[in-house]
Amino acid sequence: DLLVNFDPGRARAACSAISALAERQQVIFLTCQPSTASMLEEAVGTSPGIEMSVINLDGTGSSADEI
Repeated sequence: DLLVNFDPGRARAACSAISALAERQQVIFLTCQPSTASMLEEAVGTSPGIEMSVINLDGTGSSADEI
């Protein structure tokens, strides 16, 4: 996880930069931190052309939720 050691301000700035990059290139970002996923979701917002999927792995298997 790229953002694991970032303070909250830098993490939000990095999420904004990742969102901007995702408008031009495919970005695959893996994290186990719900707060990081929330920050990325917030940064992406309603940007057209960006699709974000969250995969939850629990004891019963996996499910993908489109955001």
